[in-house]
Amino acid sequence: MSPIARGAAVLGFALAAACGTVDWRFDDPAEEPAGDDDAAADAAATPPESGGDAPAEAQPEAAPGCEDDDDCALASLHCDVTSRMCVACVADVQCIDADKRRCDSALHQCVQCGVDGDCGAGYVCEATTRSCIPACPDGGGCPASAPLCSQPRGVCIRCTTNDDCSAAAGGSICATASGQCVECTGDTQCAAPRPRCNATTNRCVGCLTTADCGREQICEPRSQTCLHVL
Repeated sequence: MSPIARGAAVLGFALAAACGTVDWRFDDPAEEPAGDDDAAADAAATPPESGGDAPAEAQPEAAPGCEDDDDCALASLHCDVTSRMCVACVADVQCIDADKRRCDSALHQCVQCGVDGDCGAGYVCEATTRSCIPACPDGGGCPASAPLCSQPRGVCIRCTTNDDCSAAAGGSICATASGQCVECTGDTQCAAPRPRCNATTNRCVGCLTTADCGREQICEPRSQTCLHVL
């Protein structure tokens, strides 16, 4: 470009600036208006305004079950207020059978004994069956019904295997924990109409809990049979 042409161009720009016809603006990219994405992010970060009282928290429903003995379907059932279940006993006073005057607080069943002191002289309380069995602390003196003295336990037993129970009146199964001949030690040895084995008596029974009974039936704890309820 010649010097004359260059001068004319400069003069033209100067005149345009003086007349305000050229907008000399240089935008900073960092100051550009926020787009749709930025507006959405700001909206998400802004907590909503409170629109009145917060919804009330849901209150837990009362646990089903009993509150006292009146809630139990049978007079022989009693309310355990801790578990809210109707059980055979929660105290000794509720055990009325002559040979089962103690209430086992863990099983909620009436049993013969809880400690040795519940048994007569010469007997101890067998922990598995909660029953009184003859003792032999000196290694002898056992009765014919339980002729073997088990040491070091110091108790008289009837058996150590099932073979020892082949002619026993109590049953053909040897309960090794107690050393007694019994009817059962598990449900597999029982059949209808007495399909459950009571672990404390080692006898087959109709039910242990109401869950063992049919609809509209309840397990009567003393007879351990399922009874219809109206």
